Formats: sequence, structure tokens, C-alpha cells
Amino acid sequence: MNSLISKASLDKGVSLIVRYKVTLTLSVINLIVFFTTWQANADPLYFLEIGANFAPYSLDTEPYRLLSSMFIHQGALHLIANLYSLVYIGSKLEMDIGGGRLLIYYLFTGIVAGIFSLCFNLFTISSGASGAIFGIYGYLLVKEVVEHKNLRIGIILNFLVYFGALYLLGTKLPFDNAAHLGGVLSGIILGIADMKWVLNYKGILAASLMLVLIFYTIPRTQVHYFSAYQYLISADKNIDAALNSNLPDLELLQGIKEIRPLTDSVNLRFRNILNLPEKLTRDTIRIGYYLALKKDLIDYMVRLLEQESYILLDSVHHTMTLIQTAPSPEFVLNMERPDTAFIPQMELDQDLAPSRQYYDENWFETNQNQAAFYRVGYQDTLGQWEGHISDFYISGGIQMKGKMHKSLRNGIFIYYNQDSTYESGGRYYMDNRVGKWESYYNNKLISEIRYVEGKRLVENTWDSLGTQMITNGNGRELHYYSNGQLGLSITVQDGKPHGLSESYYSDGRIKYKEYFNHGKFISGTSFSKEGQLNTYEMHPTAPIPVGGYNKFYQYLEQNNHLKSDSIDELVVVRFDIHKTGKLHNFRLLKRSGEPYDSYAVELISNGPLWNPARSHGLMEINTFMEVGVEF
Repeated sequence: MNSLISKASLDKGVSLIVRYKVTLTLSVINLIVFFTTWQANADPLYFLEIGANFAPYSLDTEPYRLLSSMFIHQGALHLIANLYSLVYIGSKLEMDIGGGRLLIYYLFTGIVAGIFSLCFNLFTISSGASGAIFGIYGYLLVKEVVEHKNLRIGIILNFLVYFGALYLLGTKLPFDNAAHLGGVLSGIILGIADMKWVLNYKGILAASLMLVLIFYTIPRTQVHYFSAYQYLISADKNIDAALNSNLPDLELLQGIKEIRPLTDSVNLRFRNILNLPEKLTRDTIRIGYYLALKKDLIDYMVRLLEQESYILLDSVHHTMTLIQTAPSPEFVLNMERPDTAFIPQMELDQDLAPSRQYYDENWFETNQNQAAFYRVGYQDTLGQWEGHISDFYISGGIQMKGKMHKSLRNGIFIYYNQDSTYESGGRYYMDNRVGKWESYYNNKLISEIRYVEGKRLVENTWDSLGTQMITNGNGRELHYYSNGQLGLSITVQDGKPHGLSESYYSDGRIKYKEYFNHGKFISGTSFSKEGQLNTYEMHPTAPIPVGGYNKFYQYLEQNNHLKSDSIDELVVVRFDIHKTGKLHNFRLLKRSGEPYDSYAVELISNGPLWNPARSHGLMEINTFMEVGVEF
């Protein structure tokens, strides 16, 4: 008896498989594809890689995606819902029209659904069997309306309610409503045609050929737009790579000039795309704005490097801010995943911490209540400034922007007056001025000074009215007091002072006379306001330790308790000497590591006082000094 029951069950199962072989085969294929391609936390780009429908690909060289996408599901719930519908609707139809017709109608309406998705969606990555299932559902709807005329109103109402609810749900969830609509409409048309004329294979072939014709007459707008967008991404990478390269100025300038035409080239590609939909027209406007900013950025960098006018760095930073805050396109078509996409990032040393330091009017460290300035930036564990820093007036206005490495000025620096007008701008290398420095008065350029191997060369100067005095390193510079009295007269030859230089007090009395020979100081005579005569043979006079250099180096030798015959180390310390003789702002030009670096600074700071430098033999001035400490 058991064997008979088993045989009957087996026969029944075989009969069901044979009766619904196409429905079951389609279901099994969907299951196999799902489990062989399943990937945890898969993103849309993954489904695109394995064959999902996507207009820029399907309408270009990969039309096979119209078929392959019908068997790809983006999740278990997606698969289960579609398989349930496929088995329910497919089994009904297969029993009535046969497996061959079911397969043809399923594939035909599925492809139509895919074409609808391409035509009515913008850059949607679409997949799943639902378009084809809606296709055979549309066919089944026509069949039931014809066969059950007395129930046709109820059947149609049920369909409209179901499809309408699903359509509304699709506006909130990632459903492909266009594919669903294309599938059901093509299924209804097939159903009507089949009920009226009984479609034969010739009719199906004719419909298929018409479908191919329709496919190849679809506008390739998305293909062209996508291609332009990929060119934009590539061009943007090249632009950023050129702008961020650590090359010498001339090579950097050449590289930036080479990528300069890219922004216009990208813009032209987008402008040449015809019949853009409204959404892509809006995105094209946004992209055009972004490209215009990138072009401005490139132009500012070219001018900055060609003219060595470093205040243009402010324009560069402002433009970069505008780029970062520019509205993004609605359709961001970067096909790279976030972990591989080109995203420039500033590397920040783990040992650096954000810091704010207050300074008094002489730039000595102080507390907030006595501060005239404050600095914002990053410091390492030894308190040395590292990276981009900004100094501010205590009122909040910017005083300086620059970049430091271990507290040494290293890079472009821009200085500002308290009213936020420019004071000067140029470059430092290892705390020394290099290249061209510009000075300003009321934001008007008044001097261009070039520093070459420690030498100061005057290139061009202008008075406050814009009249040029020194041209290409030659000329005579004259400055006047507000009462019209001459304040300064200096002759420059080949960028260097030459001959007699004179300065006067506002009442016309002589302040100093100095003689130069092609930049070499010969002698000077100055008079204090009280009329006291000073003569000097150095300008400016150098700062001197109290008691002289012999006493100073004797102090270093006697108090250097880390010095040893078995150690050969040298620490070079640079420090500022205020006009009062006070030392501050210690930084290291040559290091030997701890404890020698810190000990060298401590040794000098606790040593003898200094007599400050003097300008024109008259007044104390701020300056700096370098001292080497041997261990």
C-alpha cells in the first residue's frame, strides 16, 4: 500500500512538473541566479556589474541587459514576492495557453518593460522579473475579462486598485513603475491581439522585429550624457592632480596650463547633447557653474605662479570654498565605489592637536585678557606648530595666513592690516624669505622685492598714487611726509641700493645719510632728534649678547652639562630678539633629537641678555639670531 501511495505521489509530482514546466523552469532559473550571485550588503553598482538594466549601457553596446536584468533580484524579499506572483499567474496561463506561448509572452513583455524603464527613467539601475510578471498578468487580465463577461467590471476594478496601490507605493519605494507599466500594457495588447486574431509565430516574429526597431530608434540622450559625465570625472581628476602636485613652480605651472582647456572641453560635450529632459538641463546648469569655478581656480593658480602674486591665494581659497558648497547634480554618475573613488583628503598627523595661543602686541605669549593677537592651528606634542596656521587680531580680523613645519615658516604667507587690507605676501623656506614678496598700501601694490640666496633685490616700487619709481631693479625711490617734506631718497641699481641714500625728519632736518656700492654698505651717519651724531659701518647693526660673544660662548661651554666627548651632535636654534633685548619664539633649524633639542633652547633662553639690533644707528629694532649648540 505504501509503495502504491508513493508511486501515486511521484506520478502526481511528475505530472505537475510536466504541466507547469515553463513556470517552474523560470522560477528555478531565478533561484539559481540569485544564489549564485548573492552578495551580502551588495550595492546597486554590484547589480550593474552582473547585468542589471541601465540606459547608458543597455542603449549603447550592451542590449543583452534587457534580458539578463529579468533574472536578477536585489534581495530575498524582492525574489520571494516575484516568485510567488510568477508561480501563481504563470501556472494559470501555462495550463491554458501552453508553455511555449507563456515563455514567449513572458520574455517579450519583460523586454518591453525594460525598454519602458529605459525611456521613462533617468539613470535607474533596474532589475527583477516584475516587468515580465506584470506582462503575463496583463495578458491574464484580458483573458479573464473575455471569458467572464459578467464579472469583467469587478475584474477590471480589482486590477486598477491593485496596480494603482502598487504604483503609489512605487513612488515612495525603489520600484520601477515604468517597467511595471510597460509590462502590463504590452501584456494587455498581446492579450487583445491573441483573443482577436490568435497570434501565430509569424505574428509574434513581426512584433519582435517591431520591438527591435523601436529599441534602435530610442534617443541615446542618456548614453551621451553619461559619456560626458564620465569625461567630466576623468577631467576633474586630472585637474585636481595637477593642482595638488608637489612640483617646483615652473613644472607646476606647466602642468596646470596643460589641463587648462579641460573645463571648456567638458562644457562643450554637455552643450552638444540635444533634447535634454528638464532634470538633466538643471544638472547641466549646475555642472556648468562647477566648471566655471574650476576654470576660475585654474586661472588664479596660473596668475599666482606666473606673477608670483601670493595674495591670489585668498582668491584660490575663496573659489575652493565656492566649489565645495556648489549645488550637486541630482544625478551623480560616478561609477566608482566610495572606497576607490577619487576623494582628495588632507592627511593629519595623529600626534597633532588643535591649538589656540594668545600673544601680546610684541608677539610674546600671554593670556587672553592681555592679548593683542591669537593664533589658531595645530601643534605637536612638543608644542611646535605644524601645517596651516592663521593669526588674528584680538578683535577677530585676520592678521596672517601661512604654513609651518615644526614652527618654521615654510610656504606661502599673507599678512593683513587691521582693516583687513593686504599688507604683504610671499614665500618662506625654512623660515627664510625666498622668491618675490609683494607689499601693499590700501590694497594697491607698492613694492615687489625678490629674495635670492639671502639677498634682497628691489624689482619694482610705486608711490601711494600708483606712480612707478623703481622699474626692473633701477630707479630712484622718493617718499614724502603729508606736509610735502621729503622723507626718503634712495637710488637703486640692478635691484641694490647704490650711491647716496638720505632720510629726513618731517621738519626737514637730516636723519641719516648712507653710502652703498652696488648693494654693499660703505658707511653711514645719522642724527638723533636731539642732534646727536652717530657713525656706523654696518646696517643694521647686529644684536650682541651683553658682555660680547666671547662671554656668551663661554657661558654655553660652561653650562652645557650634556656635552660629551663621546657624542657629536649639533643643534641650531633660531630665536627672535625684541627691541627690548628679550628673547622669544625659539625654533630649530637643525635638530639632534631629545633631550638635546629642548636643552639647547633652555640653555640659550637662560643665558645672558642681548643688546638689540639698531637701524641706521638710531633706533632699536626687532630681529632674529641663529646660534649653534654643540654636544
